[in-house]
Amino acid sequence: MGIYESKDYVEGAIYFDLTDYRTHYPGTSEENKYRRRIHGVYDMYGNPKPSMKVLRELSSPVEVQQVRNWKKGKLNVLVFGSMGLPQHTVKGYKLFISDKTDNYKTTKAYDLPDIKPGERINFEVDDLGDGARIVTIIRPQGYVVSQKSFY
Repeated sequence: MGIYESKDYVEGAIYFDLTDYRTHYPGTSEENKYRRRIHGVYDMYGNPKPSMKVLRELSSPVEVQQVRNWKKGKLNVLVFGSMGLPQHTVKGYKLFISDKTDNYKTTKAYDLPDIKPGERINFEVDDLGDGARIVTIIRPQGYVVSQKSFY
C-alpha cells in the first residue's frame, strides 16, 4: 500500500482474495479434493482472520490517531482524514466508545462532522471511566471502517 500511495498516478487498489477458497491442485484426488488456497482475510467459512482488521484499517478513509483525557468526564479523540488509499471526504460516519469490540452498538453514537482528506479533527466524547477505550467508526450503511483499542 505504501508503494501504491507514493505514486500520484495510482488512484485505487483492489485486494484480490478476500476469502480462502477451495481449488483442485494438479494431481488432486477425490480423497483430498478440499485442499484450499489460503490467501484471504476470511477463511472458507466466512470467519475473519487477524489480517482482516489490518486490511480494514489500511482501507479506511479515516484514522483514529489518539485518545486522551480531556475535561472532567470527557475524552478527546483525534481523527484524521486519510491521505492514502482510499482518499475521499467522509460524510455521515458515526463514532462509538466502548469497552469491548463487540458491544459498541449498545453505547452512544456520535455523529462525526464531514472530514476531508488530510483534515484533523478533535472530537469530544464521554469518558466511560473504566480505562478501556475501544473507538469504533462506522459508515452510514453500518459497516465498521475502523476499530482501535486505546488504554
